[in-house]
Amino acid sequence: MEDFEKRKEMLVMENENVRLITSKMGREIGAALVKAVPDEIPFEAGKAFIGDQDAINRRVREMFIPPEKPAIVSGGGNDFAAKLAEQENFWCRLFPTQDFGFDPGEMLVWPRQPGRDRLIVTPAGLWANRVYDKYGEKKIPAWRYRENLDAMVNLSGSPYVATARWFRDTQEADEELQDKSALDLEALMIPGITLVERLVYGLVFWEEKELHLDTKTGTLCTGSRVPDGDVPSVSFSGSKVYVDADNPAGHDPDWRSRAAA
Repeated sequence: MEDFEKRKEMLVMENENVRLITSKMGREIGAALVKAVPDEIPFEAGKAFIGDQDAINRRVREMFIPPEKPAIVSGGGNDFAAKLAEQENFWCRLFPTQDFGFDPGEMLVWPRQPGRDRLIVTPAGLWANRVYDKYGEKKIPAWRYRENLDAMVNLSGSPYVATARWFRDTQEADEELQDKSALDLEALMIPGITLVERLVYGLVFWEEKELHLDTKTGTLCTGSRVPDGDVPSVSFSGSKVYVDADNPAGHDPDWRSRAAA
């Protein structure tokens, strides 16, 4: 809330003639937002949002007072098309009976920031269970703390449209995010990797290098939430990939997130 008020004050200072909405306009906006809530929201998704109303409040506020924009590499760089094709080929190898045609004009493509060279694409739909199962098919031992990983709710993007986001291309998660809880990162407005993105990245990294991600530290998938509000996490220990869940307020120097751009 404090960051929102600061941004609102800055916008007002930048434009001395700015006018604020009337009470009647506020009521009309509220009615329009209520009307926009679909009736067919999945139960688990609705339960998760009810348990994390701060996330709803933040998203609604940012519709009217946008967050500060980071430095952006315009157009995603000259290699965007090549990297998008690599991801499309990867998904086609992973699921050869399905047709993946990633069209940037029909995708949610996040702007690229300097230092973010790893593109991860998530197709529309629910993929956590299916991608996790691919670990077993590739003879990579894996464990998950719950059977249905598709019950996770993503805080970024939409299950109805393919999403492309950029991450640092590193074996371990972002060092500067060490020992920061999911709630800390929310307050700092740092979007994190989702569970599906981390599982996909793990398979891509293994395919390219025959190495596993997160062998020294674990990744908090702060872009996702379990229905009870916990944060999914992925790590590698011994000879196995572990998918677990952690308290969103928890701090641990062995855990980091991966910031998305």
